[in-house]
Amino acid sequence: MDPSDPNLPTPPDRGKQSQLLGGVISTSIGVVLLAVGLVQLLFFDLPGKTPRLTIELILIPMGLVFGIPGALELRRSLLNRWVMRHGVPAQAEVLRRDFTKKEYDGNPVSRLRLRVLPRDGAPYEVTIDWIAHTELMMLTPGRVVPVKVHPTKPRAVVIAA
Repeated sequence: MDPSDPNLPTPPDRGKQSQLLGGVISTSIGVVLLAVGLVQLLFFDLPGKTPRLTIELILIPMGLVFGIPGALELRRSLLNRWVMRHGVPAQAEVLRRDFTKKEYDGNPVSRLRLRVLPRDGAPYEVTIDWIAHTELMMLTPGRVVPVKVHPTKPRAVVIAA
């Protein structure tokens, strides 16, 4: 196999994989905790044994604490994957790059302000969070990068690097 062959499969992105996996795990934990808490609340009323709302007061909020952020992360990760596969190619100019305090699998997350330059349509600005790899650390203001844009949701933009 020739390493310069453009048809070679892209190596898996560990940061994006851990983002998806984190969303799945958090959502799963949240759903289980919420389900157990609700079952306990609705079906296991044991008068005289323990006060009615003891474990439910722990399980239900914990289910919500894990489930809601996990579901949002999972949704974001799945949307980014869909846009990477089916999005419309475009160009975007990096207007600003800020570093967040978040990390995925040891890779820092950057917040990028982009001016998307679609092939047909007026330019517009979006802000995205992007897992910054070593090659993406070169995203400096003024640089033009290839992106993919969701066909019906133009705010869903993914850097196609």
